[in-house]
Amino acid sequence: METPFETIPCPICEHGTSQLHLTVPDRFHPEQEFQLVKCRQCGFVYLNPRPTADHIGRYYAASDYDPHRTEIRSLFDVVYTAIQKINIGLKLRWLKQTVGTGRVLDVGCGTGEFLQAAQNRGFTVEGMEVNANARDYVAGQGIPVAETLEAITGSFDALTFWHVVEHIHDLSELFQHIQRLLKPNGWLIIAVPNHQAVDARAFGRFWVAYDAPRHLYHFRPRDLDQLAKHHGFELQQRRFLPFDPFYNVLLSRNLKRQCLSGDDSVSVFGDFLVGWRSFWAGWRHPDQAASPVAFYRRRASR
Repeated sequence: METPFETIPCPICEHGTSQLHLTVPDRFHPEQEFQLVKCRQCGFVYLNPRPTADHIGRYYAASDYDPHRTEIRSLFDVVYTAIQKINIGLKLRWLKQTVGTGRVLDVGCGTGEFLQAAQNRGFTVEGMEVNANARDYVAGQGIPVAETLEAITGSFDALTFWHVVEHIHDLSELFQHIQRLLKPNGWLIIAVPNHQAVDARAFGRFWVAYDAPRHLYHFRPRDLDQLAKHHGFELQQRRFLPFDPFYNVLLSRNLKRQCLSGDDSVSVFGDFLVGWRSFWAGWRHPDQAASPVAFYRRRASR
């Protein structure tokens, strides 16, 4: 009988020895905890053991999982939607500056707001989304959307991964699809949470972007660069999503209070300052941001 959990070597350097880094709660079920380990060779942090690909779906079933919401139900949803719109504006500006025009595939497209906006700006768009409800919602907007990367054909001028790579079990297989789908001069754009950001260090095991067990990996910018380089891509530039620290602080605060039975040892003002400090750190140095965005292209042949 297949076990619902598996133990893996380091996904970056393939070293087999690690040490305990943190034990973190599931933000939807704080009574359940998971183990993050750090590779003894390269220092990469990842979930280990982790749910297998066949069993991970049960952890996405919560109706409050933000990227899969199709309706606004609370004040938080209003705030989330407002920040999402600002972020989409930034993403489109970056897309225009780098790609210019052409075909864009958004992997893990959620409910498709980014794709709709890109389509309105003249891009030819397509999405990939494993969640059936979100996928049906995107299809209802008239946007082509597939359940798997295997089902997608053709080539694209840009592949975008907005907080998606950390969810994918088989990174080698992922990059095989990237190589197949991306045009020779295309752009690979990846945003991931940074567990060394100011807000992450402030909240420790209660940092919401650990998001165990849905987030399988916790990349520093150099970890992601190393992974991309291993598969033939070089960093061209790095940007950051400016409002993500405040989102992280809001949800991390709530998670901490749940886990500590309502203890509110840090003031609202103190937490707000954490958000600002993280914002300014990213503004000065995008590789220190809570959500750095990396822009890669294929490494030139020598």
